[in-house]
Amino acid sequence: MDIDGQIVESKRLQGKRVEKLEEAKKSATGLKSRMTRAMKQFDELRNASVDGKTALVSEKSRELGRIDARLDELSKFSDLRKQINDLKEAKELASTEVTKLRNAIEALELARETRRSVVKTEIASNTKRVLEKDLKEHNDFEALDNFDFSFEDDWFAINGDPNITASASGMVVVKNSLFLGMLLASLKDHQMMYPRFLLLDNVEDKGMVGDRVRNFQKAIADLMNQESAPHQIIMTTSTLNPALAREDYIVGPSYSKQNRTLRIQGGALGA
Repeated sequence: MDIDGQIVESKRLQGKRVEKLEEAKKSATGLKSRMTRAMKQFDELRNASVDGKTALVSEKSRELGRIDARLDELSKFSDLRKQINDLKEAKELASTEVTKLRNAIEALELARETRRSVVKTEIASNTKRVLEKDLKEHNDFEALDNFDFSFEDDWFAINGDPNITASASGMVVVKNSLFLGMLLASLKDHQMMYPRFLLLDNVEDKGMVGDRVRNFQKAIADLMNQESAPHQIIMTTSTLNPALAREDYIVGPSYSKQNRTLRIQGGALGA
């Protein structure tokens, strides 16, 4: 049962106990009055005849016994008020804790949504920076006023339109620009839990023309050269921009039909 349910149940039980206490008080008052009258009658019997005294004393004794038993029973309710007060204090403490927890949860949710909004804005802004460097003659966007996205609902949009491109190659550019936007945002915002590492191995998919691929490579290099925070990008390509054919960018040999990635030594398949 949750805290709210416990509070409601405690209130209901307290109400019943209060009702019983009030009934017990009324009953005790009536019994005390009866006892007073009985004691008065008992005193009057002292001057009565012996036989009359005996019969009346016997009757009144039984009545007094019943009254005593009832008073003993009612005395058990003497702690009821204390129990009710203890329950009231416990309820007040529980209500206070519930209020504190609710306030803390609301504050955390507000902080989370605020933080989410800040990070999303940073990513969208940096993605827009990357997209703006796409070749004009190849991009599908015409005007680029703003970029938006949702990881939860799996969509992104340019100028509020989720149907941002009709070409598969344009979609490749947008997706990889979003990845770069995340990396760029993380280099500025050190609270982002992002590894500052990016592997791009599909930039040349979906019919990307060579000029657009090479331009995208240069755009990445230009943007990342402006960053001082440590990071790493690994990008596979068969269409390298000549301006990037430098030792500080290239790792390992280039492969061709003459220099294949898999080399089988002579005689290795013999026997």
